[in-house]
Amino acid sequence: MSKSKAITVPAALGRRRCLEVALALGAVVALGDTTQTTTSGSSGAGLTDLRDPRQLSLAFRKLAWSMDDTLSFWWLRGVRYGMRGAVATPFWDMHVGLWFRTRDIGNDRYEVLRASANFYTPVGEFSLLEQFANPFTGQTLPVRYAPPRRVTQTYALDGRGPTRETVPGMNGTTLATIGPAWLEGDEIAIQGDVMLRNEPAAAGQRAFNVNDWSTYVGSWREVRDPAIRNPAAAQTFTDVLDFPAWLQMGDTQGTFVSRCYGRKVTRYEDMPTIWRRHFEARFPEVARNPAALLSG
Repeated sequence: MSKSKAITVPAALGRRRCLEVALALGAVVALGDTTQTTTSGSSGAGLTDLRDPRQLSLAFRKLAWSMDDTLSFWWLRGVRYGMRGAVATPFWDMHVGLWFRTRDIGNDRYEVLRASANFYTPVGEFSLLEQFANPFTGQTLPVRYAPPRRVTQTYALDGRGPTRETVPGMNGTTLATIGPAWLEGDEIAIQGDVMLRNEPAAAGQRAFNVNDWSTYVGSWREVRDPAIRNPAAAQTFTDVLDFPAWLQMGDTQGTFVSRCYGRKVTRYEDMPTIWRRHFEARFPEVARNPAALLSG
């Protein structure tokens, strides 16, 4: 196998944030009473009709993020695949961690301050993936892990957001949706999707398309309770995108796909053991005080 330049695994899933979803209008199903109520200034009181984009946005905020500035974490675990046609080839296991705080910034807007780190392991194994033997090209790629950094995103309760970082050398467009939402007994599930279309500014370069699909699941009772400002939530995540440049796929046609599941927790100790092990070994200073990175 040939050797190539080292690749850098981004601090967020697939050069984007695994949890980067938008608060935008979407089709939702009516849940409960259809009375339209105001949610401004509350944290769940009056949630009765998720056809109202403000109520849907508030419910989404509580599940995906929080109504207060409590330090919280998301973990995701899954598998990354390379696909040619309908055939999927597992590339590696994914262990993703994200920590965040939220804060209101006025005018019905709020910020999410977050940082993340993700690690790859060989499929079915726990050791850190240091080299990737690409089965499509025959290349062996050394793998590096980028250090976590703080990212700030702004959302609005009327459905606008999140803000998006620009990609150098690309003219990008974003289509973001929230919904539909479903209620089954006390369980509420809300979809949040973001589709990115990056067209190269210079001739001779490839476009890069991304489809991120998330579903957040939690307790409808907890989401509606104003006393519970950061309810428990689970997430399923799937992305479908073009092969990124760092894989050096050349003319190989196909798609880069992941599927993950995970949960939101409020204690570092509740993050998965395997993620904490690699995090503490690779970034010991950050691991000693993850919150410090959000205030730096």
